[in-house]
Amino acid sequence: MKPRVWFGIAAAMVSALSGLAAQAPVDRTAAAATIEVLPVRGNVFALFGAGANVVVSVGRDGVLIVDPGAARYADQVLASVRQLQRQVEFE
Repeated sequence: MKPRVWFGIAAAMVSALSGLAAQAPVDRTAAAATIEVLPVRGNVFALFGAGANVVVSVGRDGVLIVDPGAARYADQVLASVRQLQRQVEFE
């Protein structure tokens, strides 16, 4: 895929995610954190509730995480990523 297309996809994701984050109140306690996983496209997912909007790309060669969120939510984010790795099927 051409770099311009990737830039367009990334810009659209950032725009969409920032709009969603502005609408929901956030509970700042790690114990109350639940990670909501939403598919974006293909093997790209958005994780909400980790102190940030986390974008995850799951591939055969590994996982790319953009903005992993607050350190106190690391266990929840990693658990969600591991679950995604088990669920994603590659063609």
